[in-house]
Amino acid sequence: MEHEIMRADVHEKIQELRSGRSADEQRQLAVSLLQTILVQFSREWEALKGKREDEDWLLQADRLIDYYSHLLSDVANELYDLLPEEIRSHTWGISADMLKTANMLHLMGVNAESRDRADELAERAMQLSGMFETRRREEQAPAETG
Repeated sequence: MEHEIMRADVHEKIQELRSGRSADEQRQLAVSLLQTILVQFSREWEALKGKREDEDWLLQADRLIDYYSHLLSDVANELYDLLPEEIRSHTWGISADMLKTANMLHLMGVNAESRDRADELAERAMQLSGMFETRRREEQAPAETG
């Protein structure tokens, strides 16, 4: 399965955001990168939901959730020094919940509970993205007025 956000692109963006930028700008870009990943997961999940009749849907769902759970965790770990604790915590939390859901899909197959959990994860990803954006704007506002 080809993802719009590829691991190599993310690591390249991390290297770019760390070079020649102020700490505030690095923090804002780090949060923005996590937002992008969360939104893209939600979009890819919504697209996959429409293909539930496909023969290999379960495998695709498992891979999608597993991919993004590891990507989010890896990025939060790589950007640990730049991310506020609240954002790290939420990112690791959704990543762990994604892994649990992927395990449910893998072990139990597609059932109502695993579909509902994955749907909730996609919704939660969008909510976290919104929360991260609010936090980023709040942090940016004092810098603009000062």
